[in-house]
Amino acid sequence: MSTVVFFNVPAHCHVNPTLPLVAELIQRGERVIYYAQENFRLLIEQSGASFRAYGDAYPFDHDRLDENIFKVVNQMMKASWLILEKLQDEIKEIQPDYIIHDSLCPWGLYFAELLGIPSIRSIVIFAINMRMALSVPEQYVEHVGMLFPAWKDVIEIITMEIRISQKYHVGRYINCMDTLQNVGPMKILYASRELQPFANAFDDTYKFIGYPVLPRTHVPAFPFERLSDKPLLYISLGTIYNDHLEFYRLCFEAFKQSDWQVVMSVGSKVQVESLEPIPDNFIVQNVVPQLDILQRASLFLSAGGSSSIKEACNYGVPLIIVPHASDQQWVAGRIEQLGAGKRIRKQRVTAVRLRKLADEIVANPCYAQTSQKIGEALRDVGGYTYAVDEIQKLKQAFAVG
Repeated sequence: MSTVVFFNVPAHCHVNPTLPLVAELIQRGERVIYYAQENFRLLIEQSGASFRAYGDAYPFDHDRLDENIFKVVNQMMKASWLILEKLQDEIKEIQPDYIIHDSLCPWGLYFAELLGIPSIRSIVIFAINMRMALSVPEQYVEHVGMLFPAWKDVIEIITMEIRISQKYHVGRYINCMDTLQNVGPMKILYASRELQPFANAFDDTYKFIGYPVLPRTHVPAFPFERLSDKPLLYISLGTIYNDHLEFYRLCFEAFKQSDWQVVMSVGSKVQVESLEPIPDNFIVQNVVPQLDILQRASLFLSAGGSSSIKEACNYGVPLIIVPHASDQQWVAGRIEQLGAGKRIRKQRVTAVRLRKLADEIVANPCYAQTSQKIGEALRDVGGYTYAVDEIQKLKQAFAVG
């Protein structure tokens, strides 16, 4: 039996896809110690893992990440410094044989190098390299534009990496894409090569395991009796970038007094009462049973969170994507390129345009058919059994356990 430490960020979209992987590792006899924050304890322990909390070593609210990628990277580097400082003795005492860490947890990479053990990256979005970053000129310009308001963050990122390198004698990765995505002997992606942009640019250290959609352990209450046989539009901006009242009101304007029946999930940061008056054809809740709603939906209006998009494709639901963060831009672009939906830049969203696109997509069955094909590819890759098979091969190559 080997011991693996799994580092993740406290966000459902990053934790949930990993839990079946953890369960499969434990089924194969591995001991898994999983780090997140206290509100994830029950969920993680249900997978069979031993839970550990970061506590004040991770003093950030991951549900309120900045939309500027450089500010996010700076936050992750500051977390790396704190976690290395406060958990170094604890991790050494555990004596892990290898480490699995989310792509937003560079401290996992540093701990692995510090202990001289292999590391495996868990990537819930897309694999990213410079070719991909430069492939969308509009997005590249947007990223360059983010540099100016975040120039202090860029300096702090470089300074923090130098400090970590000097104190702990571990590698210095100035390229933030390498720090967050590409360094390490194995990367596990919850996607298919068909969905990954520029898939041929990524070698066989990238293991595409697909995205099997599993039932939720906790299902929020929902008035299913209010649903009719009208086409159902599901609207959700996900769990992080969801406090956009004006966007929700714009959706009211677009779809009120229409043939659409609309289910809207606004997240925990918005008071539903603050959106009143709510049109009669809308059901608005903080949280809804997403998988149950997607099974009934004709269209999904989303911010482009990777997990939600894959779940939509699992049920063959076409998409309108209004991306808010950098990773969502890539997801939106790929879905549009493959023909499973349409993308709208958030600065260009109008009620008229939303309504027109929704009617256009539902009238053309090709969008739903393409979404279904993407879902089939995600189910047929190999899943968590394949992932653990590859981890076992890596252990043999490094003479682990």
